[in-house]
Amino acid sequence: MDAKTWARLGGRIRTGARSTLTPARAVVLYIVTGLLWIALADPLAGALVGEAESHQRLHVALSWGFVGLTSLAMLALVRRALGALQFSERTLRATMQSLADPLLMVDLGGNVVDANRAALDMFGVQAKSELSMSLGRLAERFDIRYSDGSRIPPERHVSAAALRGEVENQYEALIRRADGGDRFITVSAAPVREHAGAPVRMAVVALHDIQHLKDLEKLRDDFLSIAAHELKTPVATIKGYAQLLQRSSSLPEDAVRALAVITRQCDRMDRMVRDLLELSRVTGARIHLSTEPLDLQRLAADAVDRMRLLARRHHIKMEGDEGGALVVVDRERIDQVLINLLDNAIKFSPNGGEIVVRVARSAQEVVLSVADSGIGIPIERQGRLFERFYQAHVGELRNPGGMGVGLYLARELLELHGGRIWFRTEPGSGTTFFVALPCVTRVAQGAVAGS
Repeated sequence: MDAKTWARLGGRIRTGARSTLTPARAVVLYIVTGLLWIALADPLAGALVGEAESHQRLHVALSWGFVGLTSLAMLALVRRALGALQFSERTLRATMQSLADPLLMVDLGGNVVDANRAALDMFGVQAKSELSMSLGRLAERFDIRYSDGSRIPPERHVSAAALRGEVENQYEALIRRADGGDRFITVSAAPVREHAGAPVRMAVVALHDIQHLKDLEKLRDDFLSIAAHELKTPVATIKGYAQLLQRSSSLPEDAVRALAVITRQCDRMDRMVRDLLELSRVTGARIHLSTEPLDLQRLAADAVDRMRLLARRHHIKMEGDEGGALVVVDRERIDQVLINLLDNAIKFSPNGGEIVVRVARSAQEVVLSVADSGIGIPIERQGRLFERFYQAHVGELRNPGGMGVGLYLARELLELHGGRIWFRTEPGSGTTFFVALPCVTRVAQGAVAGS
């Protein structure tokens, strides 16, 4: 159960437990009853006894009776309202404690006022008092931080956003348990209101342990890294022998074509292996950039020349002038980005056509674009395009190839360079990817000196 679901449930229980006799209604009822007594008590006493002395005694008795009866009625109403409130609190507490997901309740002052057993187990503590503190102290004691290890600013805590009324807030985080072990979790929060439109009364924070998922991701990444290293040698060997055979002048034409296919497929396999190795470095934060000032136009032209050999059915052309697109980059990593974009343009234009590579410089950036006239990207899949191992056209092409890591790597590598990547697409009419890198005038004093 996430934070929003729990907040809605809490609001419903509180709403359902409210007595139909509100404090305002009780006051009105008491005033009406008092006015009726004032208007009717004296005539009633006079009608029952005629003598003045007896009339006075009966009036006093009736007054005390009125006070007693109204007191008993108010006591019954208070007990009823208190019983409903206690039932609401017991129901909320029992529901909260029965949930498998850890939950924290945070008041308007940003203090943890309640936690369920699952939360105690997650933090590795025994009593709620060990969590009953301000969120700032809780974050400090359990070293709560983003999943990359960076500090979470107090105003960015999900509970702070929930107390402001925001409902869409979630992120991955790391916590250090009381026993010293780190665990990956997801954190979400939602405001708790009595009903829609009412002021926020508190926030509920839902935690979810994803350590097992992170362990599986690490196992997968380690396997891919080992597999990529092991594949490098046989791929290089196959390509080497194919190139050696290509030098022979006595081979029949069919054999020559077959060897050309082997060489091209070895090149593709080599790029896949290189992507896997780079993926393991990026995910393990083991990547180092060797930057130097380079002309992005020239880098792109070189990548285009190499890819033309693999794209017989496509016409790849360059637009832009050399010399005006100077950037400070790691040559090998940016070349990898360009090759991946060109390979995608070729792969997802199965009927051939034109692929246009443009390089243009603005005041602060150099922007490179790769435009194809292929099948485009469906709207419902565009949001996941830069995810690891995501393939937008699985089963739609005869032989798409690839592993779904090229665009993820492109984004990660560009961000390491201070750049960015985005796209425009029209399903059925092609896709254009844009790569922007800081131009040399912005980075010359810092990046060039440090390259």
